[in-house]
Amino acid sequence: MTYSDFEDYAALYDVIHQSKSDGKDVDFYVEEACKVDGKVLEVACGTGRIYLEMLEEGVDAYGIDISEAMLDILRDKAEDRGLDAKVEEANMQDFDLDEKFSLIMIPYRSFHHNLTVDDQLETLETIYDHLEEGGKLILNFYCPDFDFISENYGKEMRSDIEGHPDLELVEYNEIVDTVDMIIEFEKKVVEKGDVKWSSTGKSKMTTKTEFELLLRNSSFTKWNVYGGFDLEDLENSEQEMVWIVEK
Repeated sequence: MTYSDFEDYAALYDVIHQSKSDGKDVDFYVEEACKVDGKVLEVACGTGRIYLEMLEEGVDAYGIDISEAMLDILRDKAEDRGLDAKVEEANMQDFDLDEKFSLIMIPYRSFHHNLTVDDQLETLETIYDHLEEGGKLILNFYCPDFDFISENYGKEMRSDIEGHPDLELVEYNEIVDTVDMIIEFEKKVVEKGDVKWSSTGKSKMTTKTEFELLLRNSSFTKWNVYGGFDLEDLENSEQEMVWIVEK
């Protein structure tokens, strides 16, 4: 996504994700954050879906996001809840904070916004440089499911938005680069046929093997991958990949 894409996306982010998320990722990341004795950084913290819950639990949490519009919403929500949000606009590939962290997290598949190998490796190295010795990077993203892709990509997918009976989420995904596996997507929130908000962007599919090779070419030397937020064995593409990477 470009910065301008995120300007539009900020307006609909909370409406979409309160419907699409079952909350398991929030519980998982907050629990992991509460385990560490030190600072925690959430990369791509958005409007605070996970970040604010960490603050509520007393975690010394920091956040970065590429969108100032997203962060403005987060700050407003934090103020309403009496919380002190330590967040700033920055890119995951080259952020430079005067802090070291015990845990850095990239929730909700945000690593997929790195569209090239250079971008992916720069993100990993920047995170490595911001971790304390013994610190962890935790992130999640999906296993490419080619049955799902063949059945659903290239056509509109429609779903109801929980708590908003007049609104409908319309999603369209298309693979625009079959060599590098780049997806172009559009999300729209529609009310009685009228488009209320829309956003477009690109992401890159990343397989288990590809991410292992990225880690092998980074400064990291130790990692595990699991299937889902209960940290079960990864056995099929219906499971979310959850990576725990140690410095």
